[in-house]
Amino acid sequence: MEEITETKKVTCTVCPRGCQMTVTRKGEEVTVEGATCARGRAYGREELLDPKRMITTTVRVSPQIAEDFLLPVRSASPVPKKLLLAIAEACRGTTLDRAVKIGDVVIPDVLGCGVDMVATADVPEK
Repeated sequence: MEEITETKKVTCTVCPRGCQMTVTRKGEEVTVEGATCARGRAYGREELLDPKRMITTTVRVSPQIAEDFLLPVRSASPVPKKLLLAIAEACRGTTLDRAVKIGDVVIPDVLGCGVDMVATADVPEK
């Protein structure tokens, strides 16, 4: 059986240094070249094996709560990059029918990925 070999160029975003890294996977072994710290090496490894991103988007608010209002929301923590479009679609299909404050959970455990979508603005009672 042939070993899987994959290489990816990554710019580290863990700190302002922005190390240019080359991440290579040969079979189960992952090597990171160009990182100057352990956090950068961990970031490079994750970026190759299971990249994650924060997502910000909006959800509709029911007219009974607020007229023509879109509530800005964000993920409480990074979500798998492969789910970004599906999460955006889930948010697009959501209509909020209650007042919320900044930080309140709007969509718990979005798409079963273990991350909540939280409000980044207040929606007061009408």
